[in-house]
Amino acid sequence: QLYFVTPVPLSLALRAKNIVATACILLQVIFTIAVAALFQIQVTVLSIISALALVLVILSFLLGIGNLISVLQPKPVDPNETFRASRGGKAQLWLFLTLLTLSMPVGLAFLARWALDAEWAYFAVLAVDLLIGLIVYHIATDSAVAKAEHNREQIVDAVSFGSNPID
Repeated sequence: QLYFVTPVPLSLALRAKNIVATACILLQVIFTIAVAALFQIQVTVLSIISALALVLVILSFLLGIGNLISVLQPKPVDPNETFRASRGGKAQLWLFLTLLTLSMPVGLAFLARWALDAEWAYFAVLAVDLLIGLIVYHIATDSAVAKAEHNREQIVDAVSFGSNPID
């Protein structure tokens, strides 16, 4: 709701939200690597690069789809209930289908590494996946902004119920 009353364009607000989400995810990856190193689990430079590449591929798709879902199925967020399920079944179904679909290109990267017994094959497939993910992100975000501008009133009405800073 705040996106529609501030002078900041929605596209900029969505991208800023996505940058913050990416930073949080990358911090979680770094924390996980640190914990693994603390427990003396073998952490190599190659495994760190592999983990970061995989996370960036998945994140590029999820951020784009998340931008679309937030506009197509707007729902108010209650800051007092951030850890409870705040999305309906339809959004959860979209997320499940997205993750199921994402398992295919990611699985191909692992399959390429296994079939060719070479790390370069894994990273080559992940590079193609990342390129596709960035294209999907760009198209999905632009589509979300266009849809939000077209359905501005319906989105404001949908998110006006519940706790929010504008009440």
